[in-house]
Amino acid sequence: MGFLASGLFWGIVLCLLGVAMILKVAFNLDIPVFRIVLAGVLIVLGIRLLLGTSVRSGAIRNTIAFSEGEVRPGGDDKDVTVVFGHGRLDLTGIRPEDHKEPIEFTTVFGSSTLRLDPSVPTRVTLSSAFGGAKAPDGTQLAFGTYVYRTPGQTDEAPFLDIRATVVFGGLEIEAP
Repeated sequence: MGFLASGLFWGIVLCLLGVAMILKVAFNLDIPVFRIVLAGVLIVLGIRLLLGTSVRSGAIRNTIAFSEGEVRPGGDDKDVTVVFGHGRLDLTGIRPEDHKEPIEFTTVFGSSTLRLDPSVPTRVTLSSAFGGAKAPDGTQLAFGTYVYRTPGQTDEAPFLDIRATVVFGGLEIEAP
């Protein structure tokens, strides 16, 4: 519950209470601040539970939520999630031998960038629902599924397998 115990959270709550009291006295406008704060807390807890983390943990591994960041997955890392933020997944130093399992890259209500090394055989399966995905070959996807392959990628030789999903967000694949 790190965020709920932080000074930032309680500072926002106190400011909202102050604004609500001013609006009540000056304009006779009643705003249910307690209900709004309670709803916000429940939304944050729900998102943390959906992302597979316990309520007690302070950080979510390979998850960018409500912020901006970059992830460079290591050996066992295979799931990266961006929720309500902007994330970059940099796979330029990763080789097919490093990752035998598919890498899941999910963007929900946010934007993300996937950087690939075009010389490394890579297959990216893009899935989009109410979002936008842009591949280096010029393909743009709003609904459905599309498979992007780097030059030289074949199913017979080892390759990086990436499954990128976009829901109500945007994803751009960069292969400089």
